[in-house]
Amino acid sequence: MGKPLFMQHVSITLDDGTGEQSFECDVHAATVEAEPGDVVTYVTLCPDGTYSQAAADTFVFHVIGAQRWSDGAAPATDGMGLARYLDDHAGTDLSELTCVYNAHGDAVPSPEFPAKRFTCIAQHPAYGGERDTWAEFDVSMPITGNPETLTAAPV
Repeated sequence: MGKPLFMQHVSITLDDGTGEQSFECDVHAATVEAEPGDVVTYVTLCPDGTYSQAAADTFVFHVIGAQRWSDGAAPATDGMGLARYLDDHAGTDLSELTCVYNAHGDAVPSPEFPAKRFTCIAQHPAYGGERDTWAEFDVSMPITGNPETLTAAPV
């Protein structure tokens, strides 16, 4: 029997079409969440004339992270901060991001340690926060379609 998922180290890469960037070191929490579709009911004038159908589920990529606003230019080894990346991409032609998220860390995806691949829409993160605390952002990025479960290395 496999072990339950213990969140400790994850792998998050985003790609706007110009190349993958990793952001796990800016993230405190990350989840792919399903939001059930609404049930739509149509009632007719006959006694048994009720039709119901559930709309399709939708998904979001919910991320809570540290606001790191570096553009990655200096020092270049730090890379761009996720807050800056999302803010630069939200509302632009590059807002559609391909994401590979592995809650099992940097392990190669397998049936025991699957990852998720999906396309999400960048959202503007919060800027600023309370005194004497680390500034965080909390965004829910809509996922287009259904996330794909990866059980082998992405191609």
